[in-house]
Amino acid sequence: MTKIQHTDALRALDFIIEAYKAMEAFTYQTLAIKLGRDPNINAKAVAQMCDKLDAAAAFADIPLLALRVIRNVDGEINPKAFKKRGALRDKIIARSLAHYFTEDDFLKIKEAMEGPLQDLGNRKSWALVRTITDAYGQ
Repeated sequence: MTKIQHTDALRALDFIIEAYKAMEAFTYQTLAIKLGRDPNINAKAVAQMCDKLDAAAAFADIPLLALRVIRNVDGEINPKAFKKRGALRDKIIARSLAHYFTEDDFLKIKEAMEGPLQDLGNRKSWALVRTITDAYGQ
């Protein structure tokens, strides 16, 4: 993940936290707009940022905040998220939807982003997470 993507992911986290507290949701496109990016060009990049933020949450052993707050254009949780994991996908989503996120949770996500995951992209971040837990499948 480039420095710009990392910086934008941290900015996205702030917007995601605000949305969570306001009980609102973003789409990848509306979050792109909040980040000052073209939603038609950058929705995929925003999705990758959100994926890395969820890897940071998993690294911190808390449910997935971005998964909970970000929706696709149909208002659904990203159907590609954990799509190959069947019942595990349902369990991950249910855990994230049921969790009450606290300021401590937000801090732990930021710490994972600024620490072990800082120089990693979303896929390498998940690879690292899977070395410490099997809660998200292989």
